[in-house]
Amino acid sequence: MATHAKIMIVDSNNIVTGIYCHFDGYLDGVGATLLKHYSDLDKVKDLIALGSISYLEKSIECPLGHSFNTPIKGYTVAYHRDRGEDFCQSRGVIENGIIENIVFEQYNYVYFESDSKWYLKSKDNLTLLSTLIRS
Repeated sequence: MATHAKIMIVDSNNIVTGIYCHFDGYLDGVGATLLKHYSDLDKVKDLIALGSISYLEKSIECPLGHSFNTPIKGYTVAYHRDRGEDFCQSRGVIENGIIENIVFEQYNYVYFESDSKWYLKSKDNLTLLSTLIRS
């Protein structure tokens, strides 16, 4: 069964860009992978630039032979790049501390450019992701 997640980045103008991730959205899945492999701004931007993904792995590269139907272990599978589907991202804005115009999933991960940290977004608050993930 899939555990859906939204992976978002917030820029210096409070513009939110997000992608959907279909599998392993829970803390020990997507959450741990984001902390371990996507801790710098350039990697986060490259991940978001893929558009929605089937699942997240340690790399977003696309080695020869990698596709939706023939994925290579350790490489993220993206719907647009690897399956030829329409490109999909969510766009929103933070107004009065609230993320507007984004449809949330079971797990919602937010990376703020301002402090280069990941947070878990729940209905009423943001929690620093590193305080929730086992090392």
